[in-house]
Amino acid sequence: MTIRGETYIRSHSLLGIPEFIEQLGGNPKKMLSEVGLPLGGFDENHRVVSHRAVAVLMDKAADKFNRPCFALDLLDQMPKHYPAVGPIMMLARFEKTVRAWMYAAQKYVKFHSNAFFVEVHEKPNSPTFTMRYVCDPLSAFSRHYAESTLGVIAAMLRAATARPDENPVVVRFQHSCPTDDLSPYDKAFGCPVEFDADYNEILFKTEVLDYSTQGNLSFLKSILGLYVNQRMARMPMYQSSTSTLVSLAISSALSSGHCNIEKIALSLDI
Repeated sequence: MTIRGETYIRSHSLLGIPEFIEQLGGNPKKMLSEVGLPLGGFDENHRVVSHRAVAVLMDKAADKFNRPCFALDLLDQMPKHYPAVGPIMMLARFEKTVRAWMYAAQKYVKFHSNAFFVEVHEKPNSPTFTMRYVCDPLSAFSRHYAESTLGVIAAMLRAATARPDENPVVVRFQHSCPTDDLSPYDKAFGCPVEFDADYNEILFKTEVLDYSTQGNLSFLKSILGLYVNQRMARMPMYQSSTSTLVSLAISSALSSGHCNIEKIALSLDI
């Protein structure tokens, strides 16, 4: 599918949103239709949707359900294998350190969307490093997507290193604070959050870059298993076969630098 004149995002970014809208008492089919989004098939490997439409959907849902932190509320109720980031968690199985994993994930995000990208900034002798959410100038900026992206980064880093209490040093957003209730930010980040900043970014201690991911493969394998099972459950015609597993793994590793026979076999223990 090609979206001419628009920035796009992979359709699996919509996974969980219709269910959350319904949980809040809304009509997800009606809301998706109103902004011009498809009503299903979100986990098709190569399907893309309008990033602008996804941004409008989250804005409408935030207003309709009085959820100023809609994206962070959604992230809070998603399962550990959060389908939209399952492939990035899989990449942690291939890398020995957080630094190497972050750069592999950066490549994957470029394949995921042309609407935004994530920069990794390291400075010599600095006590922190930065991951910065940068929106394409031609794309519709969504504060919800900025908050969601940084929230996902914090959650994934905790999972990949098996350090559930590892919090960022500070999180910064370019937009103004949308609510007096800061509990969604506290829950997602566990650190100071600044608004009206120059960039949308999340800072961690520099030592985090050298944390091991290699020693946590058993934990990551369970997350990958949940992700693959969830993808299979959504298939209209499911066939339990090695070829199905390999196909899912290949689509997850595309553009990451790890899409080869040896790495795919490692990820599936075959």
